[in-house]
Amino acid sequence: MDRKFLIVFILLFSHLFFAPQAFAANTEACDDNSPASKPVLTSAVPGENSVTLTWTEAQDPVTHYLVAYGRSDTQIEYGNPNVGGKGTTTYTVGELTEGIKYYFKVRPVNGCRPGDFSNKLPATPGFNGSVVNT
Repeated sequence: MDRKFLIVFILLFSHLFFAPQAFAANTEACDDNSPASKPVLTSAVPGENSVTLTWTEAQDPVTHYLVAYGRSDTQIEYGNPNVGGKGTTTYTVGELTEGIKYYFKVRPVNGCRPGDFSNKLPATPGFNGSVVNT
């Protein structure tokens, strides 16, 4: 009987001791500033089952970029939350279906604060005639 009490006491004590620390770590506020500008997506070059994107850098503060895309001009279906850190200006999106038109956009992020999305550009993998430059 005393052994069961001791085990319950240890479990309860360890839960109360460690739980507040874990909870506090998950509720910290994000104090980062958003990026000062948005990137400009300058090209979407189709390849075989891929599209290579190129953009201009956003103004600091920027820690990384994300890419979002979909098969509709108005809906984001897919994405990659981190395609490269500050200074990244190109990324190849793979595993795309040839002959399907996709619409791409890029977004700068600073820590946990996203900036504004770039303009959108369409591209159709497997069709070299759809290169878009602005």
